[in-house]
Amino acid sequence: MAKKIFIGFVALVLVAFVLLFQFGGRAAEELTKKLLAEQTALQGTLKAEEIQANWSGDVIFKNVVWVGPDGKTIAEIPLATVSVNLFDALLKGGTGASVGDVVIDKPSFFVSYNKKDGLNIVNYINFQVEEEQKNNELLTVKKAAAATQFRGLMEIKDAKVNLLLENKPLDFDKVQFQGNFKQYPKIKYGLRVKDGKSDIIADIQNDSGTTAVVAEVKKMPLQNILNVLPQAADVVITEGNLPDVKIRADKADDKWTLNIDGTIDGLKGSLINYPVTKGSGKFSADTEALKFAGLNLELAGQTVVIDGNVYYAEKPEAKQTYALTVNAPSFVIEALSPGLGLKDAVTALGKVKGTIDKPEAEGTFGLDKLAYDPLYITALSGKFLYKDGKLNIGDAIGNVYAGQVNVNGQIDTKTKDFKLEVQGIDLDSSVVTETQVDGPLSFKMLAIGTADAGSATGAGSFRIEEGKYMMLPFRSIKGSITRQQGKFAFSNIKIATAVGSFDTNIIVKDNGKLGFDLDKGFLAAQLGEK
Repeated sequence: MAKKIFIGFVALVLVAFVLLFQFGGRAAEELTKKLLAEQTALQGTLKAEEIQANWSGDVIFKNVVWVGPDGKTIAEIPLATVSVNLFDALLKGGTGASVGDVVIDKPSFFVSYNKKDGLNIVNYINFQVEEEQKNNELLTVKKAAAATQFRGLMEIKDAKVNLLLENKPLDFDKVQFQGNFKQYPKIKYGLRVKDGKSDIIADIQNDSGTTAVVAEVKKMPLQNILNVLPQAADVVITEGNLPDVKIRADKADDKWTLNIDGTIDGLKGSLINYPVTKGSGKFSADTEALKFAGLNLELAGQTVVIDGNVYYAEKPEAKQTYALTVNAPSFVIEALSPGLGLKDAVTALGKVKGTIDKPEAEGTFGLDKLAYDPLYITALSGKFLYKDGKLNIGDAIGNVYAGQVNVNGQIDTKTKDFKLEVQGIDLDSSVVTETQVDGPLSFKMLAIGTADAGSATGAGSFRIEEGKYMMLPFRSIKGSITRQQGKFAFSNIKIATAVGSFDTNIIVKDNGKLGFDLDKGFLAAQLGEK
C-alpha cells in the first residue's frame, strides 16, 4: 500500500520538472511560445491555448495540454502563473534562473504505472544526470541537454491525479503541492491530500541523489485503496478505516528503505465465506512484507486473532504469500454451520500459508467437553485443514465412557453443508445403560446437514461385543442407529446368544441413558425355561 501512495506523490512532484523546463525564462510572449515549440525536456508535445505576458513579469498560461509520445494526454492545466525576472530575462536571453515562482490552479494529471515500464510521466521527462548515475528500478532516465536553473517556489492548488496502477484506477482529489528549489540541489516538497474527513500530509526532501519521505495518513477509508490492492481469494473487505498511519521512506545508493506503522478499525466484510462484523488492530510494513500484530476479528460472531506477515512477490507474475497465525480462543462449533447444533466451543490455533489467490490454513483444535446426547465426550482434540472453500476435520479423538470417539469430515464454508463421520470404540455400555448391559460398545455413524438449524441427521450401526444383560450372558447385541433433532433412535436390534438370536428394543430415557426391552424368549432361554 505504501508503494502505491508514494507513486502518487512522485507523480505530483514531477510537475515541478514539467514547468521548470517549459516555462523557465521568457519574459516576452513570443519568446515563450518559441520555447514551448522547441523544448526538448519533455517527450511529446506541449501546447498552450493562450499566453499572456505583462511588464510586471507575470506570464499567464491558459489551457496547457501535454500529450505524450504515445498520443495520450499526460496533463491538462487550466491556468498557470509564472513570475519572471524581466531584467534578467532580457539580459541573459531567458533561462531557468529567470523564473521566480510558479502557481498552477486546478490541474489534472493522467499517469500510469506498471512493473515493466515504471511511471509513464517519468519516462517522458529527459532528466539531467551525472555520468556515473545509474538508473533505478522505477525510472527510465535520458540525459538532457542542460540542467535546470530554476531556483523558485512552485505551488499546485486543488490538483486531480488520475493514476492507473497496474490497470487499476487510484484517484486523488484536491491535492495541494509546494516545491522549494531555492537551495538546489537540495529540494523540498510538501504535499497534502484532503478527501472528506481523511488527510494525507507528506514532506519530501531530495539532496544529491538521496530522498527522504515522511508522511502521515489520517482517517482514510480502506475503500480508497482497495481497488489497487492485489485480489485476495476468500477475503472480502466492505468497510474499514485507517485512523493513523505513519510512513517513512528513504532512498540512498539507488535503494529504498520503507517503514510504515498504522492502525486499522471498523473492519467489515467476510473471511473464508464467514461474515466479519468487526475488526481492529495494528499493522506495519517494510520493503519485504505487510505485518499484522493482534488483528482482532469478530468472525461469525466469534473472536479470531491474526498475527504474522504477508510477503510481497519478488518476481514478475509471482503472488504474495501468507505467513500468518490464527488463534480462536473460544469458537462455538455451530458458528461453522447452524445445522451442527453444537453449542460447545473449541480452542483453535493454526497457520495460514500459500499465495493470496490460493490460501490454505492448517492447525489443531481442542475442547474440554462436548455434549452429543447421550454421549458426553471429554478431552476432544484434532486437526483442521482449510483449502478451496472446504474445512476438513481429521484425526479428532476424544474420551467417552471409558472408550474413544473419533470424528472426521468436512464443512463447506460457502453453503455450510457438512458431512461428518463419528465412530465410537470400546465404550463401556454399563455407563450408557445404567448397568443394565455390560460389554464393550462400538458404533459408526455418518452425520450430514445444511446451514438450517435442526437439519442434522445421522445414520449408522452399533455393536456390543460379548457381555451380560442383567447378569445373563450374550454373544453380541447389534442394530441400526439414526439421529434427528438432536436425539438418537435405534432399530433392527438383535441379541445373539449361545442358544439363538432374539429381537429387542432400545429406548432413550429422560436422563439420556439407554434402556433395553429384551424379548421374553431370551430370558426364558437363558434361564432354561420351556
